[in-house]
Amino acid sequence: MRVTTDGAMGSAAIHLGIEQGFFAEQGLELDLSDSPNPPAAVAALQRGEVNIAAVPLVPSINAQSQGIDLVSIASVSGHRIDSAHWEGYDEAGIFVQPDSGMSSPR
Repeated sequence: MRVTTDGAMGSAAIHLGIEQGFFAEQGLELDLSDSPNPPAAVAALQRGEVNIAAVPLVPSINAQSQGIDLVSIASVSGHRIDSAHWEGYDEAGIFVQPDSGMSSPR
């Protein structure tokens, strides 16, 4: 799976998960890249170069207002540990193309 993060602190968990083998244990191989440029991350999603991208709220709204179809599957930051409360914290997200078959990080 090709994943691009925003290179910010929130992406450290993904890097750590790769290093410690958490994704491999689940049978997932991640091809990870960092893109501190949100429009470039959106473009990579749109072209099918990545499967998942971390995109901040404003760039995602801008992309969607231009007709780029994205689906948020998880917030990047600001959510409580209790996942029952996550949907109240949607200021940033992880996005995929609607036809990706992915509807959650799981």
